[in-house]
Amino acid sequence: MTPSLKVTVAPYWLSSIFLRAFANPFVLVDGVEQPATWGTPCKGIVEAGDHVVGAGIRYRGCGVVLGVSSATFTIRNDRETALVARNGLLNHTPFTVEEVPANQLHNNTFTVMSTI
Repeated sequence: MTPSLKVTVAPYWLSSIFLRAFANPFVLVDGVEQPATWGTPCKGIVEAGDHVVGAGIRYRGCGVVLGVSSATFTIRNDRETALVARNGLLNHTPFTVEEVPANQLHNNTFTVMSTI
């Protein structure tokens, strides 16, 4: 199996209306920025090993990705690694990236709890 990475960016429910209206999410893997869609997995093929993964937002008309908090994850050859990135209660809280436990995956997908 080819090692792959799946990152879903999900806003906190309280700030989701504002963020969905005025910001676009981005995923960063080893410093390379990829546009994402709210609540939809951003998938990619990566080499097995350690990778620095982060997520953030860019407000429309702004050139800088904001709210990025990165973490290092070990990608294995034998499975797809699923991650979820969420911001905190307040709009300025950085996104934290966490691995989705294998027991929460169902048919290779998982549900991101977010309203709207």
